[in-house]
Amino acid sequence: MRDEAKWTLGGIACGFVVVAVIVIIALVVESTVEVKPNQYAIRYGKYNMKLYPTILSEGKHTVGVSDRLITFPSNFIDVAHEEAKVLTCYTRDKTELRLSIVFQYSYVKEKLISFLLEYGHHNKIHLYITQISRDSLRDVCSQYGYSTFFNNRTYVEQAMKSNLVNDLAFMEHGVNIGFLQLKNVALPQQLMDAIEAKETALQSVTEAENDREVVLTNADTDLQTAKADKDIALVAAQAEYNSIVQTAQTTAAIDFKFWQERANAWSLIQTQLNMNGTDFLSYLRFSIVS
Repeated sequence: MRDEAKWTLGGIACGFVVVAVIVIIALVVESTVEVKPNQYAIRYGKYNMKLYPTILSEGKHTVGVSDRLITFPSNFIDVAHEEAKVLTCYTRDKTELRLSIVFQYSYVKEKLISFLLEYGHHNKIHLYITQISRDSLRDVCSQYGYSTFFNNRTYVEQAMKSNLVNDLAFMEHGVNIGFLQLKNVALPQQLMDAIEAKETALQSVTEAENDREVVLTNADTDLQTAKADKDIALVAAQAEYNSIVQTAQTTAAIDFKFWQERANAWSLIQTQLNMNGTDFLSYLRFSIVS
């Protein structure tokens, strides 16, 4: 009987030991947690309702059995004002613009606990920053004429980022603003149609001016051709005139010489015949008739 009691007590003791080992193993397993890549974690004691000051980074950590982790992204987070959430604003010259803007922010690790106490979890903070950024970007939009957004986009991006940093400064520099990109600027459709109509009209004017230049060039070519033809005709006429004059002068000289020689011959005959003018004329008539 004693041996049986001894074995019974021993079995109970072994059972307690086994259970204790299992419980200890379970507690150890449950108290080991893993913080995923690109995350920070704040340890919160569920029973003592305590936030522990050490910010946990990526890797495995041992925490209390009742503790849970409140996580925040450790990398840059995108805020996109585009597509269905495109930012509509009015410029200094009262022009409505539709801006597609993307920027990034990240949490300052040392400020996470105060952020959690002040603003809540990451999702709530993200919505808060998104709304503040829309107001901040609209403020910048109102400071410039619409042409600046097309002609000097880099300058506008810098102004937007600087204003966003200032507007988030009340968070005690708990977030860092990364890059900001103004991806697209769109005008209202009505204004786009008006600009397109203006461009079409300007193109028509340009084409008309080009056609005018062609007409003027062709007219000038025709004028120069006519002038050249006129000059050629004048040269030809002058040459023909000179030829006619030369021929007439030559013929006149021949005729003059002929009649001069005849006159000399008649004068000689008149002298040899000792005739006066009247008698010589009668002689000539008689000679010609004969």
